[in-house]
Amino acid sequence: MLGCALLCIVTVGCAEPFPFDALAIREDCHPLTQDEIPPYPDDPHAGYKSVYACGVAPEALGELPYPDGTLIVKFSRRSAHQHAYLVATADKQEGVWRWAEYTRNFEDEPFLKLAISEQVCVACHQSVSGTLDWIFTPPGGH
Repeated sequence: MLGCALLCIVTVGCAEPFPFDALAIREDCHPLTQDEIPPYPDDPHAGYKSVYACGVAPEALGELPYPDGTLIVKFSRRSAHQHAYLVATADKQEGVWRWAEYTRNFEDEPFLKLAISEQVCVACHQSVSGTLDWIFTPPGGH
């Protein structure tokens, strides 16, 4: 039990911080949805979600595939809170999406990267690889 606790402390202590300014994303990037996406059964990012696209011109949002340099950012919050507890990112470089997730417990804490394999994200998003360029949330949709 002590070994597990030490591993958790070390893992969190060494985790990468969220490399973007979360407030700037909400102000400078384009929302892909008008309303929050509510939780649903087997929701991998449980909570109320807001999704943004960065690095792509607003007039190009409806055109797929997304261009290189596009960053999709999903914030998820629990129903009892207004602050996000989870951030999931998809960053498209050289035609390939790179995936990461970050989490925190409290609003005044930094987001820290979760130690999960990108393959988890790829396996889930593969079902929309051919129709929505790997991104479940189409511009303007749920």
